[in-house]
Amino acid sequence: RGGEISRSYNLYKLERTPIETSFGTVVAERIVDLICMCLLLGVAFLVEWDNLIAFFQELGIGAPSSGSFSIPIWFWVLMALGVVSLLVLYGLRKNEKLLRILGGFKKGLLAIISMEKKGAFIFYSIAIWILYFLMTYSVMLAFAQTANLGLGSVLSLFAIGSVAMALPMPGGLGSYHTLMPLGLVMIYHVPKTDATAFVFVFHAWQTIVMIVCGLISLMCTSIIVRRRSAESLSIESKV
Repeated sequence: RGGEISRSYNLYKLERTPIETSFGTVVAERIVDLICMCLLLGVAFLVEWDNLIAFFQELGIGAPSSGSFSIPIWFWVLMALGVVSLLVLYGLRKNEKLLRILGGFKKGLLAIISMEKKGAFIFYSIAIWILYFLMTYSVMLAFAQTANLGLGSVLSLFAIGSVAMALPMPGGLGSYHTLMPLGLVMIYHVPKTDATAFVFVFHAWQTIVMIVCGLISLMCTSIIVRRRSAESLSIESKV
């Protein structure tokens, strides 16, 4: 997620917003995204419980079979959080800069409470996820083999895709292209070649749009910064 850092840097260049403060707002946005994703995942499992549970158990992502021993994933998550907490506490004692960064995070997180347009923030956050859901459904309608699966299948694929994207892979590359076709094949009996084609088109289209829009935005940012710098130099020379 290097884009989160670069976005904060671009905000600093454009508006002189402190990087730690703008990054705090990024954290706030991700918290809201996490809440929206959890709600949508809850609906997905509520509607497609039997299909999703059977799918994840088939993959071995579920309760261990009798007689086998495995350390549950929540144990590793708690261990990782504990290590990170200890490192943060140690850093607070040794690094004043880290204190300023954490203060900026706090300011960014509290921005949700103190912002003037809370309604707009909540509306746009929900709209993003609704559009993401509709985008998935639209691509499904474009393939004859998935066009008749219905909205419930979109929920199932969203849940599977969320698990794939949560794995430590860059942008879900690999994990997304493995789990999603398996879901289409195992749950909805879509032919493997068609399922693979659907996933590659869906993921590639998202990636291409983000790259193109990102490059355009970076060029616009560079032009605006140069123009403002030239105007500042012009004003200083006149003074």
